[in-house]
Amino acid sequence: MDANWQRFTRRRAIAARVVAIAIALGTSGCGGPKAPAGPTDEEIATAERVFANESCGVCHGDRREGTDMAPALSGLAPWWTEDRLVQYLADPERFAESEPRFVTERPQTEIEMPAFDHVPESQRRALARWLLRD
Repeated sequence: MDANWQRFTRRRAIAARVVAIAIALGTSGCGGPKAPAGPTDEEIATAERVFANESCGVCHGDRREGTDMAPALSGLAPWWTEDRLVQYLADPERFAESEPRFVTERPQTEIEMPAFDHVPESQRRALARWLLRD
């Protein structure tokens, strides 16, 4: 075989391997962390209903913009995971006890965040996903 032909076939084999690896990585979920999936339409409807029924807007603002009584509920994703937020919503006081840093970093207000342990976990989870979406 001619030397040029050998180089060509070797390069072609390498290129084929690179393409195969790229395809495998692209379809296997590799390549870094994925952003959490946003809430479904059903979860959005559930979350909006919980937000309204539990009167969250009274303290946090109707559009989650925050008030002098409670902080805004936007831009939470860098600070919360879905599971931690679900846990917090169930019992904020107990959550704060288990997270000492939380007590010093959260905005202090005269009104304490109430527990929503009476709200089913599936609804708290929908609310958490809705709050973390932006």
